[in-house]
Amino acid sequence: VLSRLLDVLWAFPIYLLAISLSIVTIAQGISIGPIEIESGSLWLPVIIIGIVYIPYVARPIRGQVLSLRHSEFVLAAINLGVPGPRILWRDIL
Repeated sequence: VLSRLLDVLWAFPIYLLAISLSIVTIAQGISIGPIEIESGSLWLPVIIIGIVYIPYVARPIRGQVLSLRHSEFVLAAINLGVPGPRILWRDIL
């Protein structure tokens, strides 16, 4: 599911997405849970650029994780009974 969402973001024109996100956030700011960024803040362009470029970072990482999935050290950790999330965070990433 996450991969398909990243594919949709990848297919969308970067500059159009960045401009539309900036128009929406300049008027009202961003409020995500306890994090609140006011309109006119210098953090808004940083967040928008980060959101727009996530697919360009996530796709190579996903490919590398999928290729390391069948390596010997991962298979050894699985045979030792190490939980999957721990293998992902400690051995692969």
